[in-house]
Amino acid sequence: MLLTGNAMAQANGDVNEDGIVNEPVCTNYIKFLKSIDVNLKDFEERMEIRPIASNGEVKLEFAVGKATLDPRDATNTRILEGARRELSDAFRQSSSKLLLMQMFGYSSPEGNPQSNLDLARRRADFVLSEIKKVIPDQYHKAIRPSESMIWGWDVVADSLQRDGLITEAQAVREIVAKYPNNLVSQGHAIAQLPYYRTVIKDVYLPKLRTVRYTYTKVEDRTLNPQELVQLFDAGRDNGFDRAQYYHLIQHYWDDRKDLETRAHLEKIAKRALVNTRLTKDNLEEGDSLYNEGYWALAANILATSYIERDTFDLDLLRPFINRTMITDPVTGAQSYAESLRKKRVKFNFRGESLGIVKFTNFPELIAKQMIMLLMQTDCKNMEELGHLTEMIENDSVCMSNPTYREIIELANCKRDNYCAGATVRPSVQVE
Repeated sequence: MLLTGNAMAQANGDVNEDGIVNEPVCTNYIKFLKSIDVNLKDFEERMEIRPIASNGEVKLEFAVGKATLDPRDATNTRILEGARRELSDAFRQSSSKLLLMQMFGYSSPEGNPQSNLDLARRRADFVLSEIKKVIPDQYHKAIRPSESMIWGWDVVADSLQRDGLITEAQAVREIVAKYPNNLVSQGHAIAQLPYYRTVIKDVYLPKLRTVRYTYTKVEDRTLNPQELVQLFDAGRDNGFDRAQYYHLIQHYWDDRKDLETRAHLEKIAKRALVNTRLTKDNLEEGDSLYNEGYWALAANILATSYIERDTFDLDLLRPFINRTMITDPVTGAQSYAESLRKKRVKFNFRGESLGIVKFTNFPELIAKQMIMLLMQTDCKNMEELGHLTEMIENDSVCMSNPTYREIIELANCKRDNYCAGATVRPSVQVE
């Protein structure tokens, strides 16, 4: 066996005078990771088209006593045109369906309450008449009657306090407490405050004269990367399948050299392993637990992260490595049941190909499992290390890669020179 570099130095270690052999001085395993990184495309999963609900809202401000928008108000015009354009674009998609839409009109609290309620409703109806122009007739039945309400003076006090006007806010609250449930009396008293006209009337009351609408539509499509990120960051990924996690990982994959991105990928991988784990009860026919019950891409990300942090979990990658031996009935020769990079097309329950190619026994995962076995400070699991070594040695593509050859040399050193019946004492790890 040809040994080079660090592997040769390990092989030359002698048994000391006490008959104890030092544990192989391990190399910096992190240097191997770049050369045995997986190809993301090998794990590609197509997202299914599903009904997805979208919500939207818009807020428009009205002048005092007015139920229509001032066409000279550039802000309101821009907002209304944007709402029309958004809805028009949405309903160009044949799969889009409007489930619910409703307008809410709001009035500021000064003046006659009944007149204010009527004004708020007319504002909502005005906006609805503008919005309905771009909504197909068949969805008009999904539009609920407009609602109207009057903001109380306590809302004005809250706004004052948020802006740091503590004294002014306290004065308004004291008046509200003095005349409970009486907007008219509250308004008369607040109008006597010295800053009512310049602060409350001119600045805060106009913000309360608004119309807001909300809608929920459903369209048959896949989630886009931004939606996947938002759902995951909000902790709402419990319903994700492997395809959705794949596309979420793909969103970050090219930036994985960044430490923060790697930490985020590890977080995604941990949740993906939990949320996509299958059991024997819900495996599809023809699937086997070792490569379908868990998700190899997520496990690979975690294994890489652990090795980078000088730790390991030997059970993490084992479900994806099939070490089953089969015997040739004629020659009696034994070989591994699954060769490296074996492809398997996934079928649905009708036997129709889904066009999804599944790989088993990824050499990259086998190499990382070997590294984690080498990271042990004892000689357990040497039979497993030997099987993995054989699997790599029997693959000509792997053996043409110097990284795989060096990992095999390290494995053979540990098995043949340090774990062949001798008492092993861990040595200091060096870079």
